[in-house]
Amino acid sequence: MERGDVLRVDVINAPEFSRVAPVDVDGRIALPLLGTITVAGSDVDTIRDRITEIFVDRSVLVAPVILVEVASYRRVYVGGSVGAAGSLDFVPGLTVRQAVIAAGGSRLPQAEGKTTAEATLASLAERRALTFRLAQASARIVRLNAELAGEPSMGQADADSLAPPAILADTMQAEAALLTDIRQRQDDRKEYTGKLLRMLSSELDTLLEQVKLQESEADLQQSEINDVRQLVERGLTPRTRLQELLREKSQLTRDRLETSAFAARARQQSEAARYEYAEEQAKRREALRLELQTAVQDRAALEASIEALDLRLQASGVTPSRQAPVMRVTVHRRTGAETSTFDVEMDEPLQPGDVVDVAFEVPLLRSSDQTTQAERSTGGRP
Repeated sequence: MERGDVLRVDVINAPEFSRVAPVDVDGRIALPLLGTITVAGSDVDTIRDRITEIFVDRSVLVAPVILVEVASYRRVYVGGSVGAAGSLDFVPGLTVRQAVIAAGGSRLPQAEGKTTAEATLASLAERRALTFRLAQASARIVRLNAELAGEPSMGQADADSLAPPAILADTMQAEAALLTDIRQRQDDRKEYTGKLLRMLSSELDTLLEQVKLQESEADLQQSEINDVRQLVERGLTPRTRLQELLREKSQLTRDRLETSAFAARARQQSEAARYEYAEEQAKRREALRLELQTAVQDRAALEASIEALDLRLQASGVTPSRQAPVMRVTVHRRTGAETSTFDVEMDEPLQPGDVVDVAFEVPLLRSSDQTTQAERSTGGRP
């Protein structure tokens, strides 16, 4: 029991001595005929035994039957970053979380005369969204530069980026995976084009060889036609033989022309495939340069927006940080003449008379002209 508690003392066999006795500033209670009794620092069983002993020692009652219980506990006080600081009744089992909820819940601190905590929180949420988009734009720029340079892997992002390192690392990993997929697709397209060109080249070589054979055959046939023509003129061979050879020559000429057409078509297809691949690569580089320009513009716009938000937050008395807010709860507990102070978790049980102090002790929200305890202890490092 401590000062501020209220005890109910029931004397079962002498009800006239029963009383509701508050513990006064000196840690005592007052009972009829017994006067004041020091109870601070003692539990109810010890207090009951002490009252029983005094009744017997002073011969007030021979065999008193005493019952001591707590009528009401001293109140718990909750202050700091809460909705409604003040005191509340203590009930056994009360936890820090329950006390904070009863005090209106936790609230981010508000810079006096500047802006509301809700507006500050909205600005910080907007800043977080912008930094995520900035990380995406920065990683995209690195990937586009690597793709334009023909590099198989990505380089490093801007070390001075306003984007949080963890988010930037995640977006860099995603863009690296995208670059790998793009490189694989480009390699597949290049391999396909190479195979197609080799096949067309092989077909062209075959057709050209066939043209040579047909030309050689045509030369032999022309020589035979000349010989037969002389024999016909001399009347040694019928003219039908010469006519047959001329028809064969005409067919061979048509075959040679057709083979030459096939060769020309194969040469055209080869040049078309080579041109289409080069045109596709040129268009891809052009698209990459345009995309890179857009990404650079987006990054500049996002950085400008973040800097504007930072100025707005600083004008509100807070300095933005990459860290998330963390609530810290400190309990001040008085035991006798001593007071102990310690940090607690939200589900920590409280005791009567505890003073609960709720604070946000991270650089996410801090006064622009103050330094947090954490920074003081680390020489100003975040």
